[in-house]
Amino acid sequence: MGIIHEELCFTVFGDFTGTRGYKNNSATRGFLRSIHGTQNPCLEGLSQPHSILTARDGYPYLCDSETGNIRQYTMEFTLQRTLNIGGYSRGLAWRDGILFVGLSASRNVVEGEHQQAKIVAFDTKT
Repeated sequence: MGIIHEELCFTVFGDFTGTRGYKNNSATRGFLRSIHGTQNPCLEGLSQPHSILTARDGYPYLCDSETGNIRQYTMEFTLQRTLNIGGYSRGLAWRDGILFVGLSASRNVVEGEHQQAKIVAFDTKT
């Protein structure tokens, strides 16, 4: 959950009928909506989205966790920039122009995936 355009918003992995229906079936099925049910703000085509953050630079950010990306949008919800972090992002925080991204350890034993949780930091100006 997070606030964009003064509206409380949420993200979901997709519309599934069964428990854990998203497993191996969530690529581009996720979306962001306002809790008030309006269509603005609205984003679709996300893959396991997490952690909505409108940073002090005025841009909305969110984790597109399944792809290993952080997405930065304009205030009109046009994709501005994608940061590939190469891991499963779980959270965002902002301080003094630095975007902090929390990465979780893999829940499954998958070759090449992060086996420890960590935090990475990006200077949003560069």
